[in-house]
Amino acid sequence: MDHRWSKRVPIRLSVVMAYGPLGLVMGKTRDISAAGMFVETHNVSLFNDEIIEISFSYDGPTARTIVRAFAKVVHATQAGAGLMLRDFCFSFPDDPSIDTPQVVNAR
Repeated sequence: MDHRWSKRVPIRLSVVMAYGPLGLVMGKTRDISAAGMFVETHNVSLFNDEIIEISFSYDGPTARTIVRAFAKVVHATQAGAGLMLRDFCFSFPDDPSIDTPQVVNAR
């Protein structure tokens, strides 16, 4: 059963994760929600409750935006990890012509 507070939006973004035991791990988002994302890690195992640093970029409405933040691993599988974002969240514009969520740094 799904207990999310916000909808998931399928979007593919390249993500770099700084994960202590392994160093830098590359991944791709499968989907994102207002407060989290699922990142495919290609058989690299992350552990639940770990705090990791993530970096990714996306094309915003006026410029390319680079995001660097912390996230908690809340669900790990062989396919990837569900991450809960810390200190920021995504905002989804009501304008259907904007298909990329915006980062909000107010949490």
